[in-house]
Amino acid sequence: MSRKGNCHDNAPGETIFNLMKREKLNRLKIGSLEEMKEILKDYIYWFNNVRRSNKLKYTTPVKYRNRVLSNL
Repeated sequence: MSRKGNCHDNAPGETIFNLMKREKLNRLKIGSLEEMKEILKDYIYWFNNVRRSNKLKYTTPVKYRNRVLSNL
């Protein structure tokens, strides 16, 4: 059985969703579900492979993860 829910469990997901809304979705008029899927797919790729984060020493999440894993 899993432990009782904690408000901090959802924090990473909520943070990413909030960024996505501010950086992308609030600026667009989306006409269809297929268009929305394509926008989300492109944003997730951009977030993981292009967008640099100061919390990750100004690298992308993928580059940061690869660097950490190579040091194990």
